[in-house]
Amino acid sequence: MMREAVEIHDSRLVGVSRVGRDLVLHLAPAYVHRSEGRPGVDPGTGWLVDLDLMVLEVVVESLPSNYPVNLADGDFRAGERRWDNLIPLPLDVAGAVSLDAIAAESEPLVVRGSGARIVVRQVAEAESVLGDDIVYKSRKCWPRAAESRGPWRMESLGSLLRLHARRNPSDG
Repeated sequence: MMREAVEIHDSRLVGVSRVGRDLVLHLAPAYVHRSEGRPGVDPGTGWLVDLDLMVLEVVVESLPSNYPVNLADGDFRAGERRWDNLIPLPLDVAGAVSLDAIAAESEPLVVRGSGARIVVRQVAEAESVLGDDIVYKSRKCWPRAAESRGPWRMESLGSLLRLHARRNPSDG
């Protein structure tokens, strides 16, 4: 079974917006690690994904002063669970949540809320992080899309797309 998580330290916050009492953090891209083991720790594949992290009934303690900003480190909490430098995927939780992060420019990002969810907007680029695996790349691939173009074939894998190189029969 594949597990996924957003790695905070390799993600880019491009802006925030309010929706009533909620706050949407726009990550473009967020670095998503997929692994059969522990995302962010065990071998797997890395994905650059545009996504929105919505924090419900938010209390904002601190936000960066300028956008876009690269995130350098942080942790996410939901109830009693804590993820160091990771935000689990899929994410749709109720109850106490918090995101404490540091922007690369040393500015804090601290928000708390009564729930959180992530909505994937698009896969911006995918790249394997396995040493002996093929490097996969794509641009503007929408989740759940199905199309063939040139030497690439897209297959839906949960909320993300993965590209597989098709072997050319003339290559022997």
